[in-house]
Amino acid sequence: NRIYVILSGTAYFLYPDKEIKLIPGNLYLFPHRLPFRVRQDESDPVNHLYFDFVITPPFLGDSLIEIPLASDSLIDHTVQCLLMTMDQPQGERMRLIKGYFESLVRLILIKNENLQWEESRLSEAFRCIHEEYNRTLTDADLANLMHLEKNYFIRMFKKTVGLTPYQYLREYRLNRAV
Repeated sequence: NRIYVILSGTAYFLYPDKEIKLIPGNLYLFPHRLPFRVRQDESDPVNHLYFDFVITPPFLGDSLIEIPLASDSLIDHTVQCLLMTMDQPQGERMRLIKGYFESLVRLILIKNENLQWEESRLSEAFRCIHEEYNRTLTDADLANLMHLEKNYFIRMFKKTVGLTPYQYLREYRLNRAV
């Protein structure tokens, strides 16, 4: 997942068949499986704040989410707080960024009630991965849990999440270790 806040400059998000201009003063959320491709105008370089992050389960969606930052909104105030933390000493900065970033994600979820965290049909597989990640889990185990044929389950999982169940489990374990 990636959050971009365009402060100034000109950039475009590249869909396969069109370009969308990223507007200064807006926040953009790129869900997990949306390919991230941006082109910036060399004559008007982009100044931005961005976060690449892993959230489990991931935000799902096939389209860019755009949120205008109104000066009186909680999202805008949280973004402004994130910008101000960049001047803080390293140790304090990371603690502040973590808190403000968690608040920003919660506010984005409140504003976008239709933003999905997970495919409901896969909720039991996510639960199993998140609770039992430290034991041996195979694609067949997860498919059996879902009462699905293994290859169908793998295709459904990959179509929804953008990763195979094994890749997701490995990524989840690495993030837990970090």
